[in-house]
Amino acid sequence: MNVARKQVSHAIFALLQSVYQFRKTELDLRGLGHVDAEEQPYLGLVRPRTSATQQKAFGLTIWELQYVGVVYMRKDATQLAPGVYWQDFLDDIEDTIDKAFQPATVGTPNTLNGLVTNCWIEGDIEIDPGILDQQIAMFIPIKVLTGI
Repeated sequence: MNVARKQVSHAIFALLQSVYQFRKTELDLRGLGHVDAEEQPYLGLVRPRTSATQQKAFGLTIWELQYVGVVYMRKDATQLAPGVYWQDFLDDIEDTIDKAFQPATVGTPNTLNGLVTNCWIEGDIEIDPGILDQQIAMFIPIKVLTGI
């Protein structure tokens, strides 16, 4: 596959945007201290790592792109439906993100509509549930294999 990284980033970002009605979404990631409460729930995306391998000498390069989707949300600025607990709400967000990255057919790769070889969530999803300061932060690790 020969697809620009920008297209891959935009496809992943579109998937993440579809899971919730965020007040602010950016393909660049801002640090938490630069996202006002009024802009939250906030979604950002960053690609902190890219690695390359070659299976055969003089063969095509296989690229592994690692992304992190980041969600910021303030407990004191987000209204939940009556009877809904924060942990349930965070579980629902996590489940919706997981579902968005599942392939259309079980046992087949998620190719982002033919852009990549496979795209999936891999690694620990880290969540600061905002116990001390009411500020929630969720970090979703996303892995992509492609022959860019």
